[in-house]
Amino acid sequence: MMPYTFISTSPVVEIHFTALNMDAADDFRKINMMGAWMSVRQEPCPRPRRLAGPSGSIQVGPGNAIPTPTACDGLPWLVEPAAGRYLYVTVRGVVMHPNDTTSCATTNRVGLHAGKSSHVVVCPEPRWGYGSQQVEVVSEGWVVSGEPPFPGSDDASRSVVIEFSGKEPGSYSVSWLELSRRPLEPPSVGVSLEALELCHHRCPELDACINASLWCDGTSHCPSGYDEAATHCWVVLQLPVLHLLVGTAFMAAATTACCVVVARAGRRRRGRGRRDSLQRHLQEAPSLDSKEVIC
Repeated sequence: MMPYTFISTSPVVEIHFTALNMDAADDFRKINMMGAWMSVRQEPCPRPRRLAGPSGSIQVGPGNAIPTPTACDGLPWLVEPAAGRYLYVTVRGVVMHPNDTTSCATTNRVGLHAGKSSHVVVCPEPRWGYGSQQVEVVSEGWVVSGEPPFPGSDDASRSVVIEFSGKEPGSYSVSWLELSRRPLEPPSVGVSLEALELCHHRCPELDACINASLWCDGTSHCPSGYDEAATHCWVVLQLPVLHLLVGTAFMAAATTACCVVVARAGRRRRGRGRRDSLQRHLQEAPSLDSKEVIC
């Protein structure tokens, strides 16, 4: 049997062996193996693998070219939220279940790991008939506003790890969005309950607040695109109703005045043109005094 060689992508390796075809007469203590290990130097990955920010996206996969080994192969991405915030991570595809060998058209996989309890393996290219959808993962500890906070959740456990495995061509986008809950504390002096419970930049379908820099920036961050709705981003639609009515009346009056001025100017030009034409006609007409009359 040829020796098996394995090169890890981390400094820690844990090996498990399974002995097959054993019967009652076999003694597992007499099963031996021999192996050797050595440390090898690996070039560092030139692309950052530790990411942060109110929103962002990464492209995973080798692209459309034939994959070639690089120093970044097998290295995951770590997305870290700001203090007190959570992550909402999305990728197109379908969730792979154990022993599922029929729903995916590729051997490429995208893994999303949030804390200790949420681990999702996504097929980024499902077969026809299975339908691609938006797979969503939220940081550990996230709860809808109004519910008690999740126990045991800290900033470290709110990070999300993104992994890619596979050797086939393909490129897939994974996006993240930082979320914060609406405050639940009772209002302090001078702060209304309504101002405390409602945030100005909110994704209603997530019941979460997002960073103000993402509001009306030309890119939809909320799943429904609520942050780019015309009612929020058009200054005119944000004015009070009374101001809109006054502005509309002013524009109508200004338009009417312009039409009246233009009409009067047109009449003056037409009248001046008729007078000039009559004068030219009289000047060109022959005079009776300059002609001889034959009787």
